[in-house]
Amino acid sequence: MTDDRVRERYYRNLPISEIWGIGRRLVPRLNGVGIRTIDQFVKADPAQIRQIMTMTGVRLQAELRGVSCLELSEMADVRKGLACTRSFGRPITCYTNR
Repeated sequence: MTDDRVRERYYRNLPISEIWGIGRRLVPRLNGVGIRTIDQFVKADPAQIRQIMTMTGVRLQAELRGVSCLELSEMADVRKGLACTRSFGRPITCYTNR
């Protein structure tokens, strides 16, 4: 999807409901203003998208245009967690520091 011509061909043929983040409640609102395909969504006026979908919709529209809206510093840190494994072969009941 890095080639603009290939991306535009897909955008023309895919319905707006195929975009992650556009749910069943937004589709009728977008259809009501004549936006039925991803191509129409990308070419729509950002002010109109903001009115319907708030700033999240404008960011989504920009991302579909190829403009990154998520800075690396905004990405969530990797979560740390604990795991219960059975790699000792027998129950360990106390911790000894040797």
